[in-house]
Amino acid sequence: MVWYANSQGRYGSSGAKGDLGEMIVKQYCKNNNILFEDKNDIVSQVHLKIDCLIEKIPVDVKSNYFKGYLAVELETKNGKPGWLYTTTAKEIYGVDTETHSIFRYKVDDMIEYVERNIERAKVSKKGDVLLWVATGHDFIESIQ
Repeated sequence: MVWYANSQGRYGSSGAKGDLGEMIVKQYCKNNNILFEDKNDIVSQVHLKIDCLIEKIPVDVKSNYFKGYLAVELETKNGKPGWLYTTTAKEIYGVDTETHSIFRYKVDDMIEYVERNIERAKVSKKGDVLLWVATGHDFIESIQ
């Protein structure tokens, strides 16, 4: 397998959107003097499923915002656990790449929410099982 240093190389246009989300988070941290460490290596990206460390906390950045909701992948089209269950990140930063808004939540809090609302999960056009979660919930913090 060939390793690409960016998500666009690995996933095409959806990866390009992910790369933009990561750049937005990196710039947010720089602008606010927040400790940021890029983790763009094969172990971090593929095995640990993290994009960076923010204040030493492992973070996965998702550019999955749409009209006030964040998409949370529960199961892949192949029937495997989705990123919510496979990431080693402690926090997810969800990014609206159009407005540069950033939403932050703890993975454990989202898992707890999903367990209480699993009946709302839907199969996407690509065959993944997703839950769309409104950004207004108290465990999701708008930081930009």
